[in-house]
Amino acid sequence: MRTKSTIAAAVTLFAGLGVAGAPASAAEQWSMATPWGGGPLLEYTAKGIAQEIEFLTNGEIKVEVFPGGTLGKALKVTDTVRKGVAEISHNWAGYDWGVDRTGVLFGGFAGTMEHEKMIHWMFRGGGADLLMEWRLAKFDIASIPCGSAPPEVFMHSHKRVASLADYEGMKVRTSGAWAEIAQTLGASTVILPGAEVYPALERKVVDGIEWGTPWMNESAGYEKIAKYIVVPGIHQPTAFHECQINKAVWDKLSDRNK
Repeated sequence: MRTKSTIAAAVTLFAGLGVAGAPASAAEQWSMATPWGGGPLLEYTAKGIAQEIEFLTNGEIKVEVFPGGTLGKALKVTDTVRKGVAEISHNWAGYDWGVDRTGVLFGGFAGTMEHEKMIHWMFRGGGADLLMEWRLAKFDIASIPCGSAPPEVFMHSHKRVASLADYEGMKVRTSGAWAEIAQTLGASTVILPGAEVYPALERKVVDGIEWGTPWMNESAGYEKIAKYIVVPGIHQPTAFHECQINKAVWDKLSDRNK
């Protein structure tokens, strides 16, 4: 009896050790595509979101962040996610202006509501639900709000701009709705991804550029290569960013992780 009891106890002990020592299931590894060549949007926002995802999913999902142009074209991040090249992105809806202009409602545009009101609308007024509905219907991807920015600098310019007459004839780097609006005001526009903005301004390929908030622009050093800074940023009173998730990946997520 003692031998049987000892064996039984040993079996129970080793079974318990086997359970306790069993390795946890491996975390899912996601790739995050972005349009950002560097700076705060990549290093602070996108990488910060990746850390939050790992934390909020209890380590079940780990995200590696890639600069613009690494996993696909920098201004075609939506396609990169839709095709499954990346599971997730950090992106701006304005880059899809040429595909569906509805994106200005979620990314921000000239005349949009101010930053704080945009935040309230997005999280308390149903904006996030409409963003998800639009992305699923038009692009077959899921999307959630992932960061916002206050008013941007209107332009860093090699030319003094104090009137609409000064603006006419300028060659300006911009994107989204403003790329079309600026043309109606007499400017010619060039759409460039973030990594190409600084060299274009430095080499005077363009007369001026718009990119982001004062903090983002100072981090890029635009004020060091162009004499004039033009404010306020009437083209972009606020900007909302999104995390796009491949639909097949989204559908497999647990309700908790969603």
